[in-house]
Amino acid sequence: MRPPSSLVREHNVPKAIFAASDHTALGLIRAFAENGIRVPEDLSVVGFDDIEGSDYFLPPLTTVRQDFTALALMSMEVLLGAMEGRDVDRTPIAPTLVVRDSARQAASRK
Repeated sequence: MRPPSSLVREHNVPKAIFAASDHTALGLIRAFAENGIRVPEDLSVVGFDDIEGSDYFLPPLTTVRQDFTALALMSMEVLLGAMEGRDVDRTPIAPTLVVRDSARQAASRK
């Protein structure tokens, strides 16, 4: 991805960015702010991980939370099952969208 400053210079700022991590999302929010782009007024940003403190940043970060305890338990069960030669139920573990203030619903396009 190009740096936020090049997107601003090219007048090519997207409506939303889904970052691979909360740390990346927070860095993007800062970089866009330094270039005059307001989150969420001009651009929505969503992170991933729901790191501690992500709700204290300005704006509080909309993010995706994973159930790491459930993921760890499932991973251990799959590993032990493989070692013991048995099939293990691999039920998907759904993440949760944590809606805060860094993202807005996009305006409808006509």
